[in-house]
Amino acid sequence: MINCEAVDRLAFLRISKRKCGWPVRPEALAAEMSRISKGIARKVSPLGDPGLEIGVYESNYRLLKLMEWTHMSNIYDAQDRRTGQRVVIKEAKSERFIPGIQREAQILKDLQHPNIVKCLASGRFFLILEHLGRTRLANLKLAEEEALVLAFELVGLLKHIHQKQYVYRDFNDFNVMVTSEGKVKLLDFGLTKGPGEEDLYDRGFFGTPEFAAPEVVSEGAHQATLRSDMFSLGAILYKMLTGKLIWNRPISVDFQGWVKVPFPATGKILTKKWSRLLTLRCRPILEALLQREPEKRLTDHDELQRMILKALFLD
Repeated sequence: MINCEAVDRLAFLRISKRKCGWPVRPEALAAEMSRISKGIARKVSPLGDPGLEIGVYESNYRLLKLMEWTHMSNIYDAQDRRTGQRVVIKEAKSERFIPGIQREAQILKDLQHPNIVKCLASGRFFLILEHLGRTRLANLKLAEEEALVLAFELVGLLKHIHQKQYVYRDFNDFNVMVTSEGKVKLLDFGLTKGPGEEDLYDRGFFGTPEFAAPEVVSEGAHQATLRSDMFSLGAILYKMLTGKLIWNRPISVDFQGWVKVPFPATGKILTKKWSRLLTLRCRPILEALLQREPEKRLTDHDELQRMILKALFLD
């Protein structure tokens, strides 16, 4: 069965049976989605052997290599010396960024979900995270049915985040890992805004402009809402389906953090040229999400999952 842990099984059966009203048993739908997930799993690169250690961290972890780094943190591939489990260590680069690490640890504690990276342990200036392998959604070439199955999981994930009154604010395919089981896991909650939280980003743009909603790009990250997260979901799905970004010209960021982007003059983001890359059954999903005006975007997660199921199983 497909991730009846990734999108709660009861919710899945309720959406597929009650809302769709199709003459198809929910168990049959779940079995078909599970088959598609297995195909996705075959495209995921294996984790590989640990190799030689380059150091020891906090006495309990073997450092294997520096995986990536940002201006705020270093991220290491590591192994727990006590259990042999592969983990990821995210370490603040300086005292200045310790509050961000501690804040992310709290967010991960609040947002525990099968499709969110697990925080196994944390310290004053570091996080110990589950190792999700090395296959990012951004690097996968997917068939249409595979893209829709992953989109179904992403909607369930966003529903959980939004129900907890969080706004993710940097939803893009580089922040989504695909596991060896063929399911998605979201990581990097550094820009996430929690309920009632004072906005740390009161000026300028922060995030990934190629996936950001128009109001966020033009007015700054403080304008991000669940509606802008839904736009970013549409941008991710568009790229999964076409291999292309929604913007057909380059986007640049100036030195002050503001983004220069050639927005379409029309109300809808999609153009006729872009639409020709999509099948008829997928266009309604994208048109519901990729609206320039935030108030016109679909924000009903259950309805969106229903639309995805319809695109998957009805011609």
